[in-house]
Amino acid sequence: MSARHGGAPSTGRVVKIGGSLIDLPDLRERLGALCERLQGRPLAIVAGGGASADLVRDWDRRFQLHEEAAHWLALRAMRLNEHLLAALLPGARVVERWEALADAWSSQATVILGVAPLLRAAEARGEPTPPHAWDVTSDSLAAWFAGRLGARLVLVKSIDCPDGSAEAASASGAVDRAFPDTASAGLAVDWVNLRAATPAPREWLAGGRGPLSGS
Repeated sequence: MSARHGGAPSTGRVVKIGGSLIDLPDLRERLGALCERLQGRPLAIVAGGGASADLVRDWDRRFQLHEEAAHWLALRAMRLNEHLLAALLPGARVVERWEALADAWSSQATVILGVAPLLRAAEARGEPTPPHAWDVTSDSLAAWFAGRLGARLVLVKSIDCPDGSAEAASASGAVDRAFPDTASAGLAVDWVNLRAATPAPREWLAGGRGPLSGS
């Protein structure tokens, strides 16, 4: 049975780990501390593309790849970071089937999402998925998975939480261009600057576009 959005709200979290964090010498310890802080609920981690995705962008500029080809190459590039995160987090594993994700979700396990095969399976069933374009990065993909699972989204980045709306954050480059639309359907979003002295989740969006009052 596939993990699906619907029914009672999930207490789970979809946690997007920015690719810019891969060069942190103490990434293992910082990620471990964050996951421990979020324990007691299912966690599904989306790995950012980072330098691997940037390489595909360079190929696209150099060879003028078809948008569809560039899209799937970028998703495959993310798989390198997915398996790195699985190696850094004890007990975590990469899941590439919706049935396996549903089992892990119900048992409150921590998993790394195999984004490419999961998206292919969703598209094969005719489900709407994010556009195949460079405006869509792991930010929007994580937002899509959070909506799909009925989960709260946690964006783990190298910068502090923005004070404004999703649109303002997108315009400044803090999130990708597609994020405001992807996160607009009632999605609650937290933010973590993992490079901070004491990383801690901060509530950012109360339900999509607007920031929480007082944030």
